[in-house]
Amino acid sequence: MDSTANKSEKLRVGVVGAGRMGTYHLAKLKEHPEVEVVGFYDPNPNFLAERPINEVVRFDSLNTLLFEVDAVVISSPTATHYPNVLKAIHAGVHVLVEKPFCGDLVAAQELVELAEKNAVLIQVGFVERHRLSSLKQTFDSRELIYLSCMRHSSRMNREPSVGVIWDLMIHDVDLVLYLADEEPDSIEVMGATVVSGEYDYGVCRLRFPCGLTADLFSSRVAQNDVRALYGLNRGNSFRIDLLASNSGDPLKEQCIHFVETIRTGQASPFSGRKALRVLSTMERIHFLLASKSGRPSKAEAEVMRPRGDV
Repeated sequence: MDSTANKSEKLRVGVVGAGRMGTYHLAKLKEHPEVEVVGFYDPNPNFLAERPINEVVRFDSLNTLLFEVDAVVISSPTATHYPNVLKAIHAGVHVLVEKPFCGDLVAAQELVELAEKNAVLIQVGFVERHRLSSLKQTFDSRELIYLSCMRHSSRMNREPSVGVIWDLMIHDVDLVLYLADEEPDSIEVMGATVVSGEYDYGVCRLRFPCGLTADLFSSRVAQNDVRALYGLNRGNSFRIDLLASNSGDPLKEQCIHFVETIRTGQASPFSGRKALRVLSTMERIHFLLASKSGRPSKAEAEVMRPRGDV
């Protein structure tokens, strides 16, 4: 597929998975002047009953949708990411996939190499980095010595069989690795199960070779929603509210970046290959937490294991 296609021709885009995030993506894509929203695919009738989608064509199969589009946004459950991305690559269709890309580093590496071989773009939806981009000028990331990341959610209606580490903390792992520009050499982690049968609260400390220490606090059983960064530079401190009104529209910015990257063929800082570093750290956190509990999370392992599409 020619990534530098004529800009006078709209980019044909579809959405895979019509849950909460899928409907958000459809709305942002419909606003983009260079995008034609071809349709969506989701085999789950319950989603459609809860969230009726008007004026968008529903496809009966993923293969049929892939035949009609230049690019897809994959917002289906985590365990379906691998087979869905794989089908898109084989169809020559560019992909924006929701985090965590894959639940398995080896599977993710396979997809990245296959996509590069077939000149297909994989972009991973670490949307919080788009939110941070308009605020980053408030501190110098090169001088960071300490970060505290707090991500609390009052909603359990996310993907409850995936623990809070993969559901929420992954965003802050991505932010910290982006700012440190290296992987941690030391990790400490603890978690607590409250209501879901999986970890609903987690605390993680990452130490980096550059001298940065980062503490990550994630909860999906909080009374209030909080997304904040607290930090120390060499010389001053700062606080960033990621829910502030001036943090822009990160999902819209993600959509714009996805289309622009396809159009220009330029390298993306959100590429699948860049996401491998995040997955590597996430796996280390996951296995450390499992070893502390004395047992792996069977339900989470099942959810993260690749299976059939959507």
